[in-house]
Amino acid sequence: MKFFMDTANLAQIKEAQALEVLDGVTTNPSLMAKEGITGKKSILKHYVDICNLVDGDVSTEVNALDFDGMVKVSKPLALLVIGFFVAILTACSDQYDKTETDSKVVADLKSSNIDFVPVISPVNRVPGTWRWLSTPAQHVIVYIPTPTTGNATEQDYATKTQNTVIQINSKLTGLIIIEAVSTKPSSGQYIQVSYGTSYVPAGSTNYSGYCANVSTGPNLGNVIQPSSSYGINANPVYLNLGNGHCDVTQDIVTHEFGHALGLASHFNGFGGNGPAISTEFWDVLATLYGNPQATIASNIIVKRAAK
Repeated sequence: MKFFMDTANLAQIKEAQALEVLDGVTTNPSLMAKEGITGKKSILKHYVDICNLVDGDVSTEVNALDFDGMVKVSKPLALLVIGFFVAILTACSDQYDKTETDSKVVADLKSSNIDFVPVISPVNRVPGTWRWLSTPAQHVIVYIPTPTTGNATEQDYATKTQNTVIQINSKLTGLIIIEAVSTKPSSGQYIQVSYGTSYVPAGSTNYSGYCANVSTGPNLGNVIQPSSSYGINANPVYLNLGNGHCDVTQDIVTHEFGHALGLASHFNGFGGNGPAISTEFWDVLATLYGNPQATIASNIIVKRAAK
């Protein structure tokens, strides 16, 4: 029997290699994204870094869906390091990383946002989309506190938050602008990143299951609510990252931003039966911000996130 790690985390690979139990590493574009590795050059360099650490096989994947595309993406990977093995993904290998139909996007937006029933429902409020108002003209401010000196975990969370901000602005270009600031706003509505304050129910030891959350405060499980004007009824909106007993990945940070932007309930491809984020997640978020607030389900026009 051989022991392979499924990761792109260099520190984890180094630890396993030092224990002399590692036979190889399998990795893929999704695992790269979790570590904040984006862009062709950065990804190729990271593959080389992995190969330089491992005294065994390294397997990666391509995510093209047609034969010619698979071969095209494989060639630069195969040339990186002698002995580098490229695993070719088939079109059905990742059922959630695909473009869904318009009707499926509308159904997901309806279940995650429109149908969310707030604890205190505004009188005679007609179900419709709710989100941050007046975007993209009005930026969504994200306050990222300066990490404590020498605290590698807080620095990691701050970096991953910055990566997510860049990713959202790229994916939802023209629909929303997230503006990261390092000084706490004195006025206006904003998102507050909070380190090590994820809500964990009393008596629970399921730390990985409660690794991050969005709420009305630190260490709270109170979900954010829609306002009577179909906005976000919380200020600030707390994005709590980590609880001291879990690893907050890049995808987890991006997933929590989905909640902070108005996706209240999970669906397949957004923490339901599937990954934390997916193509479906991005298209639902693009559709939420590509339609005016208070739009009813039957009037939704589906928008697609940038590739």
